[in-house]
Amino acid sequence: PLWDHKYPSLAVGNDTEVYVAWKDHRGDHNRIWFSKAPDATWPSKITDLDAVDATANSITLNWTAPGDNFDLGTAAEYDIRYSTSDITETNWADATQVEGEIEPNITETHESFEVTGLGNDTLYYFAIKTLDERNNTAPLSKVVSRKTLAEEPNLPPYSPVVIGPQTGSKNTDYNYTAVSTDDDNDTLQYIFDWGDGTNTTTDFLANGTSVTQAHNWSTWGIYTIKVNSSDNKTYSGITEYVVLIDVLYVKNIGYLIDT
Repeated sequence: PLWDHKYPSLAVGNDTEVYVAWKDHRGDHNRIWFSKAPDATWPSKITDLDAVDATANSITLNWTAPGDNFDLGTAAEYDIRYSTSDITETNWADATQVEGEIEPNITETHESFEVTGLGNDTLYYFAIKTLDERNNTAPLSKVVSRKTLAEEPNLPPYSPVVIGPQTGSKNTDYNYTAVSTDDDNDTLQYIFDWGDGTNTTTDFLANGTSVTQAHNWSTWGIYTIKVNSSDNKTYSGITEYVVLIDVLYVKNIGYLIDT
């Protein structure tokens, strides 16, 4: 054999785990078991938990993966929790458990997880417990805190620019194009009120995308098209666009109706 070590004083029994563990040239951990009692060894405590990269609704956590048995192997799962008050062993059960926790990687691996769905401008505390496949649970990790960012006020879109025919005949389709922009670069939806009791609402489109809608009027008249846009939070101002259907405006005379 490559080595021959004897430990005559080592007692091996039902309460003893005996194995040789080593790390190879790739950094992988390995072990050979000589006696394996029921697993009662928990993963190590996470001591380097850090909270970074806060947004208005999320905070990212970074830490180093512990092992299955202390710092050896790969643990089974993480229990990641947060609260608006300091987390201790006493109030651990009251903290909110996150959804979709990552599965642990092999010990000493850099781990990262983004906690989402948080309130803006709020101080949160975070902690982790690591479990092995027999639910042996590590001590409470280092507790860290970080505040989410204040949500910036939403800016409404600008009033749309509208182009299209301003005269026409009844029962004839005419195309009208509108375009608006938003300083928050939000997607925009357009609402066309055709002035005849009907309206058209578009899907949400990329900021600054023009949209064209067709419409016809069934009776003669002077119609005012009203168009505005929405970023799903606020509305722009309304742009009005007058259309004469079978109506002719003559200077010094007024409107002539073609019936």
